[in-house]
Amino acid sequence: MSRGDLQRGGMRRGLIFLLCLGWFVVTMFPIYWTLITSFKPPTAVSGGPTYLPWIDFEPTLQAWVDALSGVRGNFITPFVNSTLIGLAATALSVALGSMAAYALVRFPFQVRLLAGVAFAVVAIGGFLLLQDVLGLKRVPALGGALVAALAVSIALNALRLPGPVLGNDDVVFWFVSQRMFPPIVTAFALYLLY
Repeated sequence: MSRGDLQRGGMRRGLIFLLCLGWFVVTMFPIYWTLITSFKPPTAVSGGPTYLPWIDFEPTLQAWVDALSGVRGNFITPFVNSTLIGLAATALSVALGSMAAYALVRFPFQVRLLAGVAFAVVAIGGFLLLQDVLGLKRVPALGGALVAALAVSIALNALRLPGPVLGNDDVVFWFVSQRMFPPIVTAFALYLLY
């Protein structure tokens, strides 16, 4: 390796570092802005942008005192409730997701495409039928539709239906794509609108 190659590699590394540093500043600025705004007096918040504490404005803890003392309403109880709900939902999601991942790795799945389509049609159609036509409430209608859809899809999966048979890789692809598809559709729609 020549000295010129090392210099070009060093310049490239420096440029990449500067780009990463710039991106870090761009992504961290909203967090910085939120943090310093919590230490601004009301006049500094409504009086235009101020960026540097002790230079552009004099920091104060009054907003924190008001929030934590209850002057502006109860802050602690809703915050604790939201934190507990978030932690419980995360723990439940991780537990159920771990079991599903174990099942996908451990057991081979062979699902016929027509059985999967039948599940979707019976689940959606059954829910609409039970709720809108027969007048059941949402939870019983949903439960009945899912039980019927599961029974129909298991029965159809046992038959030799035409069409492709989906294996574990297809199921994993479906799970991953369903997690990524809604943001992609939203971003694409915004791109088309603006």
